[in-house]
Amino acid sequence: MLTLRRDWSSITGGAAAANLVAQIDTVKLRDEIACHLIGAALDLLVSTWPRRDRAPLALEEVRKSVWRISGIHYIYLPNDDATLGICIKLARSAAVTAILPHHYERLKRQLLTRTLRHRSPNIWSFDTFISWRTTSATIDQQWPPEEAVLELLTAYNRRIINSGGNSALLVQIPE
Repeated sequence: MLTLRRDWSSITGGAAAANLVAQIDTVKLRDEIACHLIGAALDLLVSTWPRRDRAPLALEEVRKSVWRISGIHYIYLPNDDATLGICIKLARSAAVTAILPHHYERLKRQLLTRTLRHRSPNIWSFDTFISWRTTSATIDQQWPPEEAVLELLTAYNRRIINSGGNSALLVQIPE
């Protein structure tokens, strides 16, 4: 089971998420956790985005590490050529937000901006994207910051359980 840092309530949601990912030794499992955390952050976006008199947003999982909300694709780019190819193809014709793992951020940012030039996607590092989503939820719902992090982690655990994932990847959420 993954555990939060003792000072989790005083750090950003992105720092808490990055710490959870760093607890795992294998790249494959780190990428799996990051995908579930991004999916949870997008769940948070859908559930907290103010819509007033409009239909609620819907999150669609296009494929592993690729999601769509209202015509915007969110793509996590692990060290995987197939996902990179999908990102480049989609960015040429659609709105894309690319989310990059810390270890490959500089390289992938350069690759995307040089390859796509004027069609370059919106590029975020993993921790910054998670922080943006938890901060936005805090503002939209008028929550204290730690509440948004707890909501993110609850959504993450739900994703692990619903996917039949390894229970060792669940996060112990404080009471």
